[in-house]
Amino acid sequence: MRRKNEPWFPDAFAALEAITQGTGSNWEATAPFFCGRWDAAAQKHNAASRPSNKEAVAVFAAEGAFSPETTRAMLAAC
Repeated sequence: MRRKNEPWFPDAFAALEAITQGTGSNWEATAPFFCGRWDAAAQKHNAASRPSNKEAVAVFAAEGAFSPETTRAMLAAC
């Protein structure tokens, strides 16, 4: 645990433990673990990667979204 002295570590580690134990789902709190450094540039990059189209996010995994037949039909309708 090389990063245990980082200011973000306690919250990120607690979130990761909760996820692995099946009691949590705050993946955003674990973001620093996926970066070499959790500096301003990494934080800006992480923030920019959040989806901004809330309507698209709401239907991303909608009924049929992962059905090849449905996907083909929707693409054919375009």
